[in-house]
Amino acid sequence: KAVVSRRVRDSKQCSEIHLAGYHIFILLSSLIGDTTILIASIKYKVFKLHKVVVVIIQNIAVCDLVTLVVHSLPPALSLITDKWVLGDAFCSWTTYGRYYLNAVNVLLICLLTTSKLITLKCL
Repeated sequence: KAVVSRRVRDSKQCSEIHLAGYHIFILLSSLIGDTTILIASIKYKVFKLHKVVVVIIQNIAVCDLVTLVVHSLPPALSLITDKWVLGDAFCSWTTYGRYYLNAVNVLLICLLTTSKLITLKCL
């Protein structure tokens, strides 16, 4: 019986480590990707696209960074520390933030495709 409970505990700890690693990977890759997009488009003006499209891409990158803070940072911290360390206010903000940020992301992507269609048809 003790061997079974130790296996369950080790299995749970192993899956928590994998899940924390997954969240850290998502944090790093999104942070690098979105920051690269913002720096390339603002400082170096790399994108040779219509100005409206570039602004929408920048807004998607900023919204993705905020979504990153709401979606991946809290679970990663909770899995690493094995408790919720961000307080009650951030817990509520995370819950509502996920809902609204997902809607904003979807609307920004719809805006991007619509603006591309309009620029192709009208310009």
